[in-house]
Amino acid sequence: MFFGALALSTVTYVGCKDYDDDINAINERIDANDAKLAEIQKVLDSGQWVKDVKPIANGIQVILGNEKTYEITNGTNGKDGIVYTIGDDGYWYKGTEKTQWKAAGDTPYIKDGNWWIGNTDLKVQAEGKDGNSTNGTDGLTPYIKDGNWWIGEGDAAKNLGVQAAADIYTPDASGIWYVNGKPTDPAQSWKAEGTITAAVNEDGNIVISGMKEYPEGFVLKTNTAVLSSLVFEPQSYLGGIQAMKAISLNYNEWTVKTSDATPTKTGEVWQRNTTKVNVLTPKIVAYYHVNPQNISESQIVEKSVHYVADNKEVVTRSQEFNPTVTSYKLVDKEIDGKNCRMLKVTFSATSEEIKALDAKEVSTLALQVSVQLKDEKEPRVITSDYAAIYKTNWSDFVLAFKDKVNNNATNDGHLYGADDNDSKIGQALEAIEAEANFALTATVDAKDPKKLVLKDKFTFHYKETADKTDADPSEEKVFEGDLADLDLEIAFAQSNYISGDNKTPQNAFLKLEDGEAISTVYGEPGVAAADRQPMVRVMLREIATKKVLNAGWVKINIVKDDVDGKEIDYPKHEEIYVGCDDAAVTTDVQFMNVDVYNALGLKKDEFYAIYKLNDAKTNPAIGDNSVGKVVELQDPEGTQTILVDWTIDNADLLAAKEGDTFTKKVYYSATGRKDVVIILTTGKVHKASGTIGAKNTNLWSGNSIEIDAKEPIATNKATLADFDFYSVFMGNKIVTTVDSKFTDFQPTQLNDPKFVFAEENGVVTAKQKITIDGVDYYVYRNDAGDKLMGAKGTGVAEEVAVIVGSKVTYNKTAVAKALLNKSAYNENPFTATIEVVITNKGCNTKLPLTNGKFDAKFLRPVNIMAGPVSTIQDAETGGAKVALNQLISLTDWRGHDFEMGTNNFYTYYGISAFAIATDNIKTNMGQTDPNKFVLWSEVAPLYPNVVTYAAGTDTSNNLTAIENGDFGMVTYDNKGVTVKTSFKLQIPVTVSYPYGDVTKVITVTVLPTHG
Repeated sequence: MFFGALALSTVTYVGCKDYDDDINAINERIDANDAKLAEIQKVLDSGQWVKDVKPIANGIQVILGNEKTYEITNGTNGKDGIVYTIGDDGYWYKGTEKTQWKAAGDTPYIKDGNWWIGNTDLKVQAEGKDGNSTNGTDGLTPYIKDGNWWIGEGDAAKNLGVQAAADIYTPDASGIWYVNGKPTDPAQSWKAEGTITAAVNEDGNIVISGMKEYPEGFVLKTNTAVLSSLVFEPQSYLGGIQAMKAISLNYNEWTVKTSDATPTKTGEVWQRNTTKVNVLTPKIVAYYHVNPQNISESQIVEKSVHYVADNKEVVTRSQEFNPTVTSYKLVDKEIDGKNCRMLKVTFSATSEEIKALDAKEVSTLALQVSVQLKDEKEPRVITSDYAAIYKTNWSDFVLAFKDKVNNNATNDGHLYGADDNDSKIGQALEAIEAEANFALTATVDAKDPKKLVLKDKFTFHYKETADKTDADPSEEKVFEGDLADLDLEIAFAQSNYISGDNKTPQNAFLKLEDGEAISTVYGEPGVAAADRQPMVRVMLREIATKKVLNAGWVKINIVKDDVDGKEIDYPKHEEIYVGCDDAAVTTDVQFMNVDVYNALGLKKDEFYAIYKLNDAKTNPAIGDNSVGKVVELQDPEGTQTILVDWTIDNADLLAAKEGDTFTKKVYYSATGRKDVVIILTTGKVHKASGTIGAKNTNLWSGNSIEIDAKEPIATNKATLADFDFYSVFMGNKIVTTVDSKFTDFQPTQLNDPKFVFAEENGVVTAKQKITIDGVDYYVYRNDAGDKLMGAKGTGVAEEVAVIVGSKVTYNKTAVAKALLNKSAYNENPFTATIEVVITNKGCNTKLPLTNGKFDAKFLRPVNIMAGPVSTIQDAETGGAKVALNQLISLTDWRGHDFEMGTNNFYTYYGISAFAIATDNIKTNMGQTDPNKFVLWSEVAPLYPNVVTYAAGTDTSNNLTAIENGDFGMVTYDNKGVTVKTSFKLQIPVTVSYPYGDVTKVITVTVLPTHG
């Protein structure tokens, strides 16, 4: 009756949710990492979890709980990924290598109303107490200071004398370690440059650094949910009640009787101790489904996982058998064919107090877990459903194959010599006389070992007897769980014996490493191991004591790899000097006969009778092996060797970088055989590079030349500055020097040099911006490079300069004038970068030049310079008057002062007007910083027009006033205000001529009134 009552209180669990439909609804996977990460996050948010993160070539692989995988890479040329994880010792591990960085520390938790650290009671009240007619007291929260745990604030702060954990390091997405929540100083990096590096944090989130799409890093939030319930996964049922087992393992220990140290034809013998029964009582293991499944283990409060009893009359209290949790961990476990996220709990108990199955009472218990969230003061307590626990005894252990059909096993699947029913129990002889269980291909190349993985091929059978009076053992059962849960392991050792007339010890042909078998010939690889049949002893034993519960034997037949296959490197790697032609690599006769046919033990005709050139794999349209084309140079008469010929297109050679090499795998395939692969590799690719010599060094300034735009007005030409680039080279020609190994780029094979505007001047898609007096101009070359274009703001582009052959002309368009007049010759004149282009006559391939670019500076013909007078006296009667030709002077593109008379520069360059922008005059008057100038109108708005200008009037000699050197008059008048100390004026002066306006700001000092 009480079984039925207890069953009513249990929770029904319907199994893990199948998320496949959710995943299939997501768009098809694409290569971009951001799309993959978005897809992963969407699946995680729907309830899935991350099972593993592994490093792979070029990046990392993320494996979800449903076994769906995602590869996050940096392309085919990226470096192998790196994954950091937290070890059981609380330190960060880089792959399998332990680092010096600690990842986890002891976290305070609440027990019996106090704060605890590990097993230490801090004796600090965690929860406030209600007052009795007085105010209550608040609970205190410990914190770390000076390496110890503290409580309280200010004067009430108290050192508890309990040392805190070492500094805790956390990887930030930026690639920098954070220590105790703050960035390391100086910064310590955890990422590897050029490599996708991932770290699985304590909370389960995955920090990824090194992705090209996310230079700032990325965090996959893997555990976004909060634990809400725990549901027990039953190991069995008691009258409808879900239950777990407290297992006792009863066995007679196996020990060696006759050693194989001196091998014999009958092999070793083991025996069971029939007088003493060993009892192993492993810890009890229970599994609980977590809901939702994508929770973080870090939510669980340390030391809070424990068991409680059901308080019903029909059951005993679980405290009587004292269950003590020793460990817990979130794991992946297969339930009904599906992978589930479960909380695995290991605990110990006083097994004598667990009620027998025929008792009137049954022992029950439920798991309680505290979950602490950052934004909640008190932890949440989650209680599982109740489950019964009962004792059971296992015995009659016998090792067996998991796959008895394909491992040539007996009908019951037991190993040779392991079964009580065998006449040769404990004898390796049973395996020696029987058929081999496994085939292992002989290893002939140490770099390519052929392995037989044994560690996942065995389990054990057993019988179970319930803990009740007169219980009979069950039928033989197959163990399908985790051996470690029983404190057991399956171990392997070589079992030696001799075979044949030569009495050869068979263990000389086998090596065991970590449950994997590899053939050997006395420690070396070799085909001589073929047809040998070494044996392995398989043992079921205790992990701690290594006591053996059962032993059996398997035999391995080493076979020759008769499916021939080989990778053969062609040893000649000739360097390539790129010109106009394709490159070719052709195998020679000796290589084909010695390294291919003979190495495979075949004659030429036999080889081609078996193998055919696999064109699809050798010459794919895309991929790593797609460069160039391979053909066979056929032998129509059958008397000569067939050679392999690989042609690399000139386009591929031109696209390669200096020092690159090319590799081609040539596949010969045959039905039922591995491919024979001939690997062809070029030497380094060398790209031609020329040097321009014969510069007339007297005409150059570094790597620049100067072009003056001094065209006189009288000529009225359409363009300015006609200039021949050859004029700055010796002999008015360009001499190019190229390494003689590049035959296609020797002087006789080259076209005449061509001059173009280089891309450094800007291109259509990336124009160069030049700002003049606050106005933006945009300059760029056309596609052909023979024109330099410019536009004012968003206006229509105009031709600035044009190159025809070796000559450049500067235009008179508005934009060209503005650019020309932006700066004096000795400041920052408008400059264009010129490129010399030299191509091959035959294929028109461009010859890269080490010094094939230079700057051409266009010099304007008119410049304003400061004149001999730089001061003005304040408070002159009628205002202080200064001739403008005393405040400024004009120079030409050479820096020569303007002349009058026979060679009148004013006439020659067409100087037409002077002007002063009086509204833009600035002053430092009244400024604390003498170098700070503001508009005059801001300082003295009541006294405008402090400076006025009147044009010149001297028109004698039938010349204009300007041609006579009369620039006009400047008048300063501050309207009667007394000046006590000198100040300065900045006066913008503009001179106009047919090619535009030139403006310069001159500085004049105003002397005090009472000087």
